[in-house]
Amino acid sequence: MKITYNEQLKKIAIAGVFKGLGANGKVNGAAILNTDGTVDDQFVFQNADNGIPTFAQVLNNGRVIIDGTIESYNNVRRTNMLILEKDGSLLQKYNSQAPFSGNIRKVVETKSSLGLPALLIGGSINQYGKKSVGNFFRLEVKE
Repeated sequence: MKITYNEQLKKIAIAGVFKGLGANGKVNGAAILNTDGTVDDQFVFQNADNGIPTFAQVLNNGRVIIDGTIESYNNVRRTNMLILEKDGSLLQKYNSQAPFSGNIRKVVETKSSLGLPALLIGGSINQYGKKSVGNFFRLEVKE
């Protein structure tokens, strides 16, 4: 299980093989927790068709980045990496169908050369889109 913490929002993200978390017992695979350990019911990780999330991190805007062995999310084809809205729905404009190969270990929020939001994504990463990457890449976030 992987656990990350967003200091600004005071939210904990967890990802891994688990079932039945939360008061309703319906939280599986990825969840957002409050600092008191309760499940943030606003975020619902949806159907990943037997894929296993291995990394989750809450971004400062409340969106969530997920990595794992995911081939589709809520019946939409995706390759391993997802960026989700605060409620767990797929954020279409950031979810390329391009190949992603590797494992995310860390995401750092930064700015592009034009001052726009960007993510530095690092880990054991081989490919993003059509490019081979040397364990990290920058993803520009178009608001």
